[in-house]
Amino acid sequence: MDVIKDADRWVAVGPAGPTVGEFATVRAVLESSLLCRELDIMFRESPRLRSVVIGRTDGTITLINRTFFYQTMVGPKGFGWALYQNKSICVLDSPEPLRVTADRPAVAVGWELLDAGQSAEEDLLVSGLAGGPATLGVATLFAEVAHHSSNQADRFQALIQNLSDVVMVLDAAGFIRYLSPSFERITGGTIAERIGQDAFEHMHPNDRPALRVLLQRSLASPGVSMSAEFQIMVADGSWRRFEMVGTNLIEDPNIGGIVINYRDVTERRLLEDELRHRTLHDSLTGLANRTLLVERIEHALTRAARSPEQLIAVLFIDLDGFKAVNDSYGHGGGDELLVAVAAILSSRVRAGDTVARVGGDEFAVVLENLDDPAEAASFAARLHLALEQPTEVAGHKLMVRASIGVALAAEPMMTGEGLIQRADLAMYAAKVEGKNRTVLWGADLEHQLIADQAMAVELQEAVDLDQLVLHYQPVISISTGELTGVEALVRWQHPTRGLLPPDQFIPLAERTGIIAALTRWVLTHACAQARIWQDRPMVPPIVMAINISAVQLGRPELNTEIASVLDRTGLRPELLELEITETALISNFDAARTALEDFKRLGIRIAIDDFGTGYSSLSYLHQLPVDVIKIDKSFIHSLHQGNADELVRGLISLAHVLKLEVTAEGVEEPHQHDALLSMQCDRGQGYLYARPGPATDLDSLPPPDKRTNLTAVGTNA
Repeated sequence: MDVIKDADRWVAVGPAGPTVGEFATVRAVLESSLLCRELDIMFRESPRLRSVVIGRTDGTITLINRTFFYQTMVGPKGFGWALYQNKSICVLDSPEPLRVTADRPAVAVGWELLDAGQSAEEDLLVSGLAGGPATLGVATLFAEVAHHSSNQADRFQALIQNLSDVVMVLDAAGFIRYLSPSFERITGGTIAERIGQDAFEHMHPNDRPALRVLLQRSLASPGVSMSAEFQIMVADGSWRRFEMVGTNLIEDPNIGGIVINYRDVTERRLLEDELRHRTLHDSLTGLANRTLLVERIEHALTRAARSPEQLIAVLFIDLDGFKAVNDSYGHGGGDELLVAVAAILSSRVRAGDTVARVGGDEFAVVLENLDDPAEAASFAARLHLALEQPTEVAGHKLMVRASIGVALAAEPMMTGEGLIQRADLAMYAAKVEGKNRTVLWGADLEHQLIADQAMAVELQEAVDLDQLVLHYQPVISISTGELTGVEALVRWQHPTRGLLPPDQFIPLAERTGIIAALTRWVLTHACAQARIWQDRPMVPPIVMAINISAVQLGRPELNTEIASVLDRTGLRPELLELEITETALISNFDAARTALEDFKRLGIRIAIDDFGTGYSSLSYLHQLPVDVIKIDKSFIHSLHQGNADELVRGLISLAHVLKLEVTAEGVEEPHQHDALLSMQCDRGQGYLYARPGPATDLDSLPPPDKRTNLTAVGTNA
């Protein structure tokens, strides 16, 4: 129930409608009733009530509450009612109806006689009423004037009793002079026991110093509202968190104290804490995530700057052979192993150190307050031993091995991201050296990083200046020898180093983010060339295959960019084929499936590249919108060795059962072609048919019956 009052009337607006009553004057009641004094505080100070404008029949304003200004944006921002007191109501008139919006949920201002039969001398009420989404014009409060002076205190008491906030009045020394009845409902305490007590006595000891300072500031700033949070022990002995707004109204003769409104925000703060925890922690292991890791390192670096003799080390840990665990025991088994590794790492660090899961099977450890760099290497050695202890996963005992990179914060201007990057590169070096070892960041790796950074700048310039070129390797029908498509392969025509193959710059592009611009360049130029071939009377039409990096699969803009390129070039979608490696699909299956479904909606073809090197199973392919599998060249090179023929034959047969086409990669020998022909493989690609070359090489491609040796076409590499 909302209560509105003026000099001669009070109005209670409830579910059953408005009720109007009379009492002597607001001033007289305020002086005699603490309840009415509290209502006056609420009307003047609370921004959560409805808009209230109270006036007289002579057209002057007696009271406007703060909410009116927040909701209507009339007059100054905030509590400016005094500027309008005793002025004409016309200053509030608006030439347009006030509109209810999300920011103004209750805007309705009116000025009307309570009853048409009343004399002009009667005081008037103007009220803000709850409104719906429709436009409200002038809203008038009509009600039969009822005289309820005898039970007005009961109505006020009901309002105060059901407030969601606690209203407390303190004297200048901080002793409680008044508590609203809602105090007992919200805290379980007893008002009679608290009146006259020190308000700080029941607050948490950690909060008392700051709140006493706030009290002193409030005493020095009459009329100024101040906010804070504090904890109070409630009846069951637990601590609850409250949010408060306090205003020094000691000089107000109607109040004579510091008025504090406070409400319980415990659940809200717990929810905020939980959301923050989820934002900064890995959901599977509960460890810090990369964001929190960087934050912790930055704080550690700040502390270390004050104590230069204390060292900081970051260890970047990547599990060796983790994919095999996923393949053997499923993703559930893989998750079980990650949780076990998290527990092992957490049990080996000191209280002030940090363990984080960076992503996938990668972890990081931050070691602080080291006296010697050798301590970091010694810790890494102990981690190797701990991880190699048998760990149970899906009912099986496993030994875990890891490659570890270690970086020490040596320079004063080192950043958290920079330290992680160094440790990551050191870990990569450990992988290259044979895995299951530790590599410390050093000058040689630093030189490599500097070289990579310089090369990244050159690569971006190469994309911008069209220093990239495309070569095309033909894809041939195994049964007829006809040209059915080409695979576009990008090269970098470096101004000083010559023509660079993709393995010398694609990994760098993926690490630095240049891969997005590089992919756009390849799509644009390859599709433009495919459109040229589309306009020629070629049977069968040539399908253009383009490789998509695993990094690109997670980029939502890629689908839009492909659609745009098809639109600009006019290439028919069915003549574009996107190749995604099997490893890229399995590393994030759900995201990959979503991306492939988006591609498929454009009408383009999807091929799984390097098939057999990832999950080594066709069981997942029925879940993907795939058209082609490309059997990895390692299988083709093994034909006529051991059971390789049976394996390849089985792959081809199963693919055909799933209505998939099969392309064999790396066909280099005639006996490989013959074997694939007998297995009814659809297409082949390799040096036996043609090496990658410029688009013009396809014009000189020999007829099908002549493609049986490695020198059949030009040998551009």
